[in-house]
Amino acid sequence: MKKIIRTALTAMWLLAAVATLAQTQKALTNADVVTMTKNGFAPALIVKAIQSGATDFDVSAQALIDLKTAGIDQSVMEAMLTAHGAKPSAAIEPAHGAMPPGEGGATDPSKPACTPSGGMPATRQHASGVEIRRRSDFQDRSRG
Repeated sequence: MKKIIRTALTAMWLLAAVATLAQTQKALTNADVVTMTKNGFAPALIVKAIQSGATDFDVSAQALIDLKTAGIDQSVMEAMLTAHGAKPSAAIEPAHGAMPPGEGGATDPSKPACTPSGGMPATRQHASGVEIRRRSDFQDRSRG
């Protein structure tokens, strides 16, 4: 009986450890990609790793030059750029209702708050990349 309880507790401990490790997995960085390349990982495998997990890449011009100098395959660099471009950016779209830092409630006169029709702009881009349209854009215009 003690053996069964001990086995069950060990199994639960292992499951908790694996779950914790999965949640705390660090994001893949440029240095990780260089290390994988230098250790002989195939470019296709590195691309899959980039596509399947969290990333924190520096894709500045100098960083890309450094990656090329380190022998990183172009397909890997393209995957890094794609992963970086797919991330939502707080600077591009602040949280709903939140003001960007430093604005203090002031509006930018070069950016109209509404369209000439008096409503919201016809479309806008959500952080996920989905285009959002006004409800009126989907109403049947043939009724009158």
